[in-house]
Amino acid sequence: VVTWGRANPGKLRVGINPVSSAPVFAAAFARAANLDVVYVPFRGGGERAPALAGGHIDADFDIVAPLRPLSEAGKVRILAVAAERRVELYRDIATMREHASLGLRVIGVVTPSREANTARFGLPVLGEVRDLVAVVRAHHADQVVAALTIDELGALKDMMAQLSHEAVDVRVIPDFYQYMTLCGSVEELAGLPVINLQATPLMGWNLVAKRTFDLMVSGAGLVLLAPVFAGIAAAIRLTSGGPVVFRQQRVGMDGRRFAMLKFRTMRTGADTTGAQMTAPNDPRRTRLGAVLRRTSLDELPQLWNVLKGDMSLVGPRPEQPVFVEDFTRDIPRYALRHKIKAGMTGWAQVHGMRGNTSITKRIELDLYYIEN
Repeated sequence: VVTWGRANPGKLRVGINPVSSAPVFAAAFARAANLDVVYVPFRGGGERAPALAGGHIDADFDIVAPLRPLSEAGKVRILAVAAERRVELYRDIATMREHASLGLRVIGVVTPSREANTARFGLPVLGEVRDLVAVVRAHHADQVVAALTIDELGALKDMMAQLSHEAVDVRVIPDFYQYMTLCGSVEELAGLPVINLQATPLMGWNLVAKRTFDLMVSGAGLVLLAPVFAGIAAAIRLTSGGPVVFRQQRVGMDGRRFAMLKFRTMRTGADTTGAQMTAPNDPRRTRLGAVLRRTSLDELPQLWNVLKGDMSLVGPRPEQPVFVEDFTRDIPRYALRHKIKAGMTGWAQVHGMRGNTSITKRIELDLYYIEN
């Protein structure tokens, strides 16, 4: 699909639900394949599947064709009820207003009180909550979206009382998203709407599938690469003597410590100076060690860590305990990296964040991988 999309730009469109987790996938997919992404609002989970399944490749295969007139015309007229203090929401609504493909037309904002008399981010303030019915009728609103702070939820009761006899959809954007840390989402539990502020990223069959993949690849790798292991071990013995494998305490899933294995790349006894971050041209390295690090061959023994279950093939790279303590104290959300197994390589490393690079950026990339 990616190859076809690049060769035929503009001919494939993907319709997705903007309130699901799919926009993250769609954004990455669109960048890779040069696709047009159309955000289409859906009422029910069942109606969501066609848009998520794809778009159209030619005139004979056009899943979102019936929805396109609505999305392109922007016929869904939305009236936002929001406090001026939620500035980030105004910005998001204004951004949504600029994209006709969302199928939405934000006509303005109603505030709980007379705190705002001027437009914010191009959104006109049309009145107060007490004037809501009049504003809905005057501007022919199809939907009312309430985004109030926790302190202003009293206005929601007044709003619902006014709209109980109006033919408009009413939706609420809760004031909890600022507290979401990992895999935040809205779902249903026994018929009740539940907001996940922090959730375990891998569960059920996804966890089984990942572990099965780790076992298959690590087991096969240890067998097929046995000659390479033997060659590297012999080279280390001949060039610097001492032990072939270096064991170091690292912090893995749920904060558990384990002995991570690597081919030794430094002089014997170099670790007596205490924990240090790796740096380019480290004077403690041997000549062979420099080659092993540059080619990442020193990481191969971690296939055994993967087979044992201490690590996974892909995940956040594990750090030494002393660094974990410092980073957890100084960097927000750092500890969330330990919600899954550490990996031989990770999303941060794929993006060039190795060695002496920004810890904050690495965490951002690691959490992106965990959530997606």
